[in-house]
Amino acid sequence: VDAMANGIPPIISSMIGAKDWVDHGETGMVVDAVTPEAFADAIRSMTPETAKRMGDQAFQRVLANPPTVEKHVDALLN
Repeated sequence: VDAMANGIPPIISSMIGAKDWVDHGETGMVVDAVTPEAFADAIRSMTPETAKRMGDQAFQRVLANPPTVEKHVDALLN
């Protein structure tokens, strides 16, 4: 989420909770495997134009619904 708030599209594993923030191909990339090769393939597939578009969309997503401690606690309790 920190990367997204700075306009950087994250490339993350599908095995972590932050994946819920990322729309694959829209606001970043979610890779299934937790291997260096999976992350390297995702990086290689991202053109500068794609990275810019996803970064802009990621920033807008966080701006529209910024994370707060209260939201985090509510989500944990639910």
